[in-house]
Amino acid sequence: GICSIFLEVDKSEPGGMPQIGYEMLTAGWYGLLIYETMPKWPTSDREEREVSLRIRVLRDTRINNKCTVILQEIYEVAGDVERYEVSRAYHGVDGEEITDLTLRKVSA
Repeated sequence: GICSIFLEVDKSEPGGMPQIGYEMLTAGWYGLLIYETMPKWPTSDREEREVSLRIRVLRDTRINNKCTVILQEIYEVAGDVERYEVSRAYHGVDGEEITDLTLRKVSA
């Protein structure tokens, strides 16, 4: 499918109350990753992390854990769209340059 990735930004006036807004970073094809790398039995030394979905996109090193992902091609974030926050972004090479995203669902 096609996903849209937005960066969360503060759109408030200087000195004003923070107003969260979204700037589009990129839109493109994604693939679902169906393997899980979280341990079956977590230990006290491991970081607990909720994982709703894992996807792979072409490498974009601007993607980080302040990004929001929407699994459709849109150009602005609407209030009722299902969205995910990036909890981990891995930028690497797997035959070609890729970015693997670990996502957590934040709204429906």
